[in-house]
Amino acid sequence: MQRSRELNRGYKGLVRFAVGVSWLLLCAASVFAEQAKETLSTPTVGVRPLQDGVSLRRARELRRQGALSLAEALILSEQPDPGSPHWYAWEHELWEVLGQQQRWRSLIVRLEHTLPLLSAGRARNARLLLATTLIAVGEYASARHVLRQLLLEAAGDPHQSIQARRILIENYLLDGRVGDAYVASIRFQFEFYPDDTEWKLLRAKILLLHDEPTLAALELADLQGVQVQLLLSIARLREGATSPVLTMGEMVQLKRKTQDDTQLERLRLGIVAEAARLAGDLESRVGALESLLAHGETSLGVLGTVSIKTLLDAYGRLAIEVANREHLLVGDTASWLRFAQDVLFDHGSVARAIYAHIVSSTDDSEGGGEALVKLVRSLAKNGLEPIVMMIYGQNLFGSADAILTDDVAIRMAAFSLRENRFDLAAIFNAHIRSPPGGMSELEWLLRRARTEVFAGNANVGTRILVDHLRLKKEIDSEQLDRVMQVAFDLQIIDRHDLALELFEAVAAHDLTAGQRRELLFWMAESHAGEGHAAKAAELYLRSAEGQGQDHDSWGLSARFQAANAMTEGGFYDDARMTYSGLLRVTENEKRRLQIRQRLQQLKLLQAVDKR
Repeated sequence: MQRSRELNRGYKGLVRFAVGVSWLLLCAASVFAEQAKETLSTPTVGVRPLQDGVSLRRARELRRQGALSLAEALILSEQPDPGSPHWYAWEHELWEVLGQQQRWRSLIVRLEHTLPLLSAGRARNARLLLATTLIAVGEYASARHVLRQLLLEAAGDPHQSIQARRILIENYLLDGRVGDAYVASIRFQFEFYPDDTEWKLLRAKILLLHDEPTLAALELADLQGVQVQLLLSIARLREGATSPVLTMGEMVQLKRKTQDDTQLERLRLGIVAEAARLAGDLESRVGALESLLAHGETSLGVLGTVSIKTLLDAYGRLAIEVANREHLLVGDTASWLRFAQDVLFDHGSVARAIYAHIVSSTDDSEGGGEALVKLVRSLAKNGLEPIVMMIYGQNLFGSADAILTDDVAIRMAAFSLRENRFDLAAIFNAHIRSPPGGMSELEWLLRRARTEVFAGNANVGTRILVDHLRLKKEIDSEQLDRVMQVAFDLQIIDRHDLALELFEAVAAHDLTAGQRRELLFWMAESHAGEGHAAKAAELYLRSAEGQGQDHDSWGLSARFQAANAMTEGGFYDDARMTYSGLLRVTENEKRRLQIRQRLQQLKLLQAVDKR
């Protein structure tokens, strides 16, 4: 049996407003990089200068190679005390590692702990990094507190004061405090007359949010680039200089320039959605919103936030408009469904709008259920799976209760697994009534069981297999290995109670002598994990003797584990006899050395106990 210890982990980064948290972090980090270089290049005396230099270079190399955890471990083990002239360079490197891991919380704690140890200049720079990191995790009020401290400390440093004030303005904007951002930007503009592109873009965004599109257009007038074009389109649309229809045409022309940049493409689609709303083109608005949500719920900065609720509202408005035009009667669900089916191919967004409206408004449970299934099917087949995940993830329309067709459920389960959304994969799996094509019943049950375990529903996953094994009369070696893999998953997450339940279900089948021997070993491991040392030791010994011998490699390993369990349980005499017996029959010198070490440890434990 091959034991796998792989756990799939999903990872999702922070989605933030596009005024530039990443720029803030890079801006702050550049200051530290220069100081770190200065520290290392200065001749020093004191604690392990050569060792420090070599180890720090190695930590940096590990970070550059992407071995971030190793780099962190090296830094934490080798970093000199704060009194060392090299200490700050090490500390800066640790900040770099934590930042690259996006472990913002750990970085915040480290910076707060370190601040009292720093000189005035370095403390100001650390506060700058602390503020930007707090912004990255959405702690805007705390970031403002740090920035205000920094502004007091940096009164004599114009460059740093300017930096801190710009970050403060961006903080206001990220926190939705448009009025504060507006006032602060006016003061900043009056005092410093900044003329760089980044400032003008920021200023234009603030003006757009403050409903001053004409002034925003003036800020953008002498700038170049696709982002500038998009922001100008918003400004002209809102000031009435360009019609919604013309704006939609401009967005079609810009698609070629934005399609390779996700942020720009989202902004373009957001403009299409806004222009379509103003033009009364609800179908185009729905299409743009669907395309936006295909990338997930997101903030569009000056255009606000697009969520699944935004789309559902647009669906409802479009459905009512179409129903009025086509004279569809309220309550006649069958007619609405037939019409949606008729237009599904040529006007998919219209059909989906009708389906969504039926689900949200009808009292006909059968018709509502049919509409939800058709809505999900259409979304899934048109590359809009993320919208389905939002519907089910937020349990909209009581979505978890709807019975999907197998083809849709299979498609969505596979998509959910690719996104590491095991919780949703488990929901979709529950809708699948028969194994997908090319998959046996046991293979399908194994997939369901492992998905449930990874979704945090270990009890459900275990029950799926235990119930099957109790009904199944025969199980071949390959199938047994697959079942055991789930038991190993349970052991990894310390659900030894469930692992033992599954082991017992396996034990009820006809197993070969070798299989039973292995099963006893793994059962012993779970009993050891549960703290049942005596039971674990007994099972290890039974595993060792499973084929009438205990001197083969398996038997030797099992007896060694038995002795370890005896030691853990305080059965020192039994453990000593088992270790001694192993020493007499073990030929490998490294293993003999290990056994001797265990015997020495036993002597120490017994001596301590006698006291």
